[in-house]
Amino acid sequence: MREMNQQDLRDNLLTAASGGKPSVVRYLLEKGAPIDRQVTYYASKSGCVEVLQALQDHGWKVNDPTISGTTVLALAVEDEHMVRWLLSQGADPNRGAPLIGKGAVAESVPDSMDVINAAAAKASVAVMELLISHGARLGQATPLHAAAWSNLKPDSDRIPMIEFLLRTGLDINCVDHVRGPYCRGRPLDYAVMAENTRIVEYLLERGATFHPKSFWSLRKELPARNRELAGILDRYAGFQEGFGFGIAPVVRRYVPRHQRSDSDVLWLHGRLEDTRLSVAEKLILDMPLQRT
Repeated sequence: MREMNQQDLRDNLLTAASGGKPSVVRYLLEKGAPIDRQVTYYASKSGCVEVLQALQDHGWKVNDPTISGTTVLALAVEDEHMVRWLLSQGADPNRGAPLIGKGAVAESVPDSMDVINAAAAKASVAVMELLISHGARLGQATPLHAAAWSNLKPDSDRIPMIEFLLRTGLDINCVDHVRGPYCRGRPLDYAVMAENTRIVEYLLERGATFHPKSFWSLRKELPARNRELAGILDRYAGFQEGFGFGIAPVVRRYVPRHQRSDSDVLWLHGRLEDTRLSVAEKLILDMPLQRT
């Protein structure tokens, strides 16, 4: 059997680390296998703390960057046991990939939103509480946006995280200014872009609003296949037109010019059974009466 060269050692280490085999990892490290970013990246996915311990015993540090500058902590947020171990070893929840990356060799930065946003999108509330207790700064990240944007299904699973984040005092309508040129709006905008229908409903019920420049483009771009979400946005649009910006669209259609007065809303409310009214218009009229 031929002696393994550095490439063989590295390839076998990658396989052993990703497969969660700490004894093999230790053997290969003792043979001189190099630890690189790809090895630590896949080790973080193994679910095996013993693999990380073996890497640490041979020179790896818990805040070292993996691929694209992200840290193992950001990659492991779905594994509470691993998160606890990493934090106990000094992992920094505020360190991670830069907003504007430099490819696979990017260095980590001390004011990253990486870990916090990853936890908001994928982790349990218990993990987020752990991160906060170890100094995670929510203000440097966009956790509400990340939770609303999450691709986990069903999307209703993110609602407990959103509830928790709101209890910490985060603004339900905060704009993601910390993303600089990558700013895309409010949490509700993100939920619609991700087609997370249950999150959209949850946010709307609690007073969330769209960014003024985003609503109509979002409604126009919404895939036709998601009729349920399109209907929710139509209802929202009707409410905004009916009471937020005046009821002109409905009034022009149903109220004779000489009758247009302060009683328009009451007059229209009495027409709720009118079969000519569209579903969206009925939804407008069925809401509590209020004027602006």
